[in-house]
Amino acid sequence: MRLGNVLKVRAALVVLAILVAVVIAACAPAESKPPAAPAAKSDAKAVESGEWDKIAKAGKDKGKVTWYGFGPLERVAARAAEVLGMQIDFANMRATESRERVITEVSTGRPVADAVQIGPSFAMEGTKLGVFQELGPLPNLRFVPEKYRDPGGLNVPVAINTYGILVNTDLVKAGEEPKSWQDLLDPKWKGKLLADDPRAPGNGNTLFGSLLSRFGRKYHEQLAQQQVHFTRNYAENLRALARGEFAVFFPVKFMDLFAVLKGTPTKGIVPREGVSGVTVTNAVVKGARNADGGRLLINWLLTEEGQKLLLEAGSTPVRGDVNYGGEVAQFLPATVGVDVWLWTMEELDGIGKIVAEMEAIYGK
Repeated sequence: MRLGNVLKVRAALVVLAILVAVVIAACAPAESKPPAAPAAKSDAKAVESGEWDKIAKAGKDKGKVTWYGFGPLERVAARAAEVLGMQIDFANMRATESRERVITEVSTGRPVADAVQIGPSFAMEGTKLGVFQELGPLPNLRFVPEKYRDPGGLNVPVAINTYGILVNTDLVKAGEEPKSWQDLLDPKWKGKLLADDPRAPGNGNTLFGSLLSRFGRKYHEQLAQQQVHFTRNYAENLRALARGEFAVFFPVKFMDLFAVLKGTPTKGIVPREGVSGVTVTNAVVKGARNADGGRLLINWLLTEEGQKLLLEAGSTPVRGDVNYGGEVAQFLPATVGVDVWLWTMEELDGIGKIVAEMEAIYGK
């Protein structure tokens, strides 16, 4: 048989084999699959079905919510109590203290707190320890961008504080400000930079860790040559910059421009590569006496009024759809116009390594 005919026969056999396989597959009984799990109720459906009304009623019926938090949130708590029609006992304490209390209370089976405000580190640790419970449907969760939500549904950010660069306008002329993190490597800033110390947990460590992830060790080695002055007193750093002791400070919480820095010769700069972000989230404590009341409070914090009051208290609201007035919008996580760098679980887990790396580069 000629070669051409042989190839034609082989091709026909291949096609026939494929057709037979397709017919057999079509005739075979379908593979049995377990039924799909029912989709979780959306927040909208929870409202429509009356489920949220039941949660709200149960929370109010228990009469009191104990809320652990940090910062000047007394006015926020008072207004929430007035609007929701229930007593809210706000306990203002350091984040480390609320962490210790919640862990102890849950482990002994005697939780006092119903809701707790937490940062990213305890959000991760508390999830691992199982000290939080699922939030369930929150009608106002729809206002929180998906990328900022907890996939496990155990906590929700009510604020994401954004951090960037602060300059003294008496020392830095308009148009000559550093417009990026890379600009800080310019020799003209040598000896004129003030920064929150990255060699201890805090805002400086968070930013410098993000810069390490994105720009590598070489960036920090070059920045170290700029003779950056480090301190661990954030409030004093702001005052020193405002007094003109340094030309540039970083990282600054942008909302401080509208509070403690108001009226000073300072200006906030949003670096073009991105800004450091630190979540301020809230969770319901496992075994809480009034878990539904905690859910009611957290949902209210995401209302327009709740977000505005958080802004007045110095936090950066997570919602970008609210008109806060003034120049606030340019610094909000939802509308800042650049990437917001939130730490990954790996970075949070490796905070000790980042501290060691900073000590190796900048000295102890």
